[in-house]
Amino acid sequence: MEVLLNSLGIFLLLCIYAKVVGERVTLKRIVIAISLFYILTVLFISLLESSEFYFIGSLLLYPTYFILYALSMDNLRSKISLLLFYSLFPLGFWDVIKNFLVYFVIFKIPLLHGLYETNLGIMIFSLFAKIVVLCLISIFRYDFSHLKVKTLDKKTKITLITANGLMLAYFILPPYMSYIDKVSWNRMSNYQELLTAIYFLLFICFVNLLDRNLRQELQEQVVLQKEIQLQNINNYSQQVEGLYQEVRSFRHDYANILASLKIGIDQKDINVISEVYDTVLKDSGKSLKGRRFDVVQLKNINDLSLKSLLLSKLSEAQSLVVPVSLEITEPVSIKNMEQIDFLTITSILLDNAIEAAAEAAAEAGIIVCLFEDAKWNKLVLIVKNSTVEREIELEDIFKRDVSSKGEGRGIGLANVRGILKSYPNACLKTTSKNYIFTQILEIEI
Repeated sequence: MEVLLNSLGIFLLLCIYAKVVGERVTLKRIVIAISLFYILTVLFISLLESSEFYFIGSLLLYPTYFILYALSMDNLRSKISLLLFYSLFPLGFWDVIKNFLVYFVIFKIPLLHGLYETNLGIMIFSLFAKIVVLCLISIFRYDFSHLKVKTLDKKTKITLITANGLMLAYFILPPYMSYIDKVSWNRMSNYQELLTAIYFLLFICFVNLLDRNLRQELQEQVVLQKEIQLQNINNYSQQVEGLYQEVRSFRHDYANILASLKIGIDQKDINVISEVYDTVLKDSGKSLKGRRFDVVQLKNINDLSLKSLLLSKLSEAQSLVVPVSLEITEPVSIKNMEQIDFLTITSILLDNAIEAAAEAAAEAGIIVCLFEDAKWNKLVLIVKNSTVEREIELEDIFKRDVSSKGEGRGIGLANVRGILKSYPNACLKTTSKNYIFTQILEIEI
């Protein structure tokens, strides 16, 4: 029975962790989580049971377990403060709610107090506290997953370090006070209610403050994305207007040309016809075959924001004298990914491609393909660009602050990887050979 309740408790903590980090609870994660917990429990008992450090070890079991679990599930080794926050937050939230319920609800009701004195009662109320935490997170929609993909500034790091210290202290201090109370009879329990009340208020205030700041930052990002989209749409409108003006001018010129030809034909004067052809018609087809008119394929994109983004970026490439090839031969639309995330990834890939192709100054330039693979049921985006190097080392290009373009760069692809972590149905394949760098984004639809 205890093993079942413990396993259920680990599952609930895993659900809390998944809510906070923004991940899905899969069978694989459940098996890994429960197995890791029991392995660590046996290890702690075997190493510390007969020593004077057993009490401290038992307090550190859960924090150690969640730190190891977070390390095994997420690539957070370079963000120690964030790793500790993700590891301690589910435990801290649960412990605060549990102690609040114990001191201000259970201890005030004799029947519940009597049940709590048993091991089974402790486990049941512990599970109830975890369920309450899970409900609170769902109701208030606490989501700190965006901390993984954003660059942590100094203020955020200080906030996380302070929060980690407070959570770790609270996770250790109340049980330690209970231990001292039992061993030395110093009546430390008189202070536990006050400590619990203070920490409860501080924790709730902190959680709401951090959540509000994150929501505000995300809202600012959404507004910025909207402004970028509006600018792209404006550029798109200007490009379309320019094309329309060219077509009108072309029609007007050709009306005059046809009139000139008609005169030559009516007079049966081959010299006039030859002169019109040599001076006007002979080279007129070149303008129609220019790269600029590849944008006609954008009509196959159903999402105006994506259409305007592609036109804006590819127009930028053309302004840098970078050859552009656009291949969108069938109707296509964004599927199974949030539009803002798809646009962000596309923008980053195109920015990197344009910059690299401009430096390479090669004929290959940029090739962009977008299509739906009916055979494999996937939406596929391919971005190819020429490079200065014959082959680019791929091992580190997705790490934050690592880039072949110099110090302080390399944020874009790190953000791409961070976004894709939220989409198990999507993957990004990267290759580099023979002076061609290729990024292939595949989304299962």
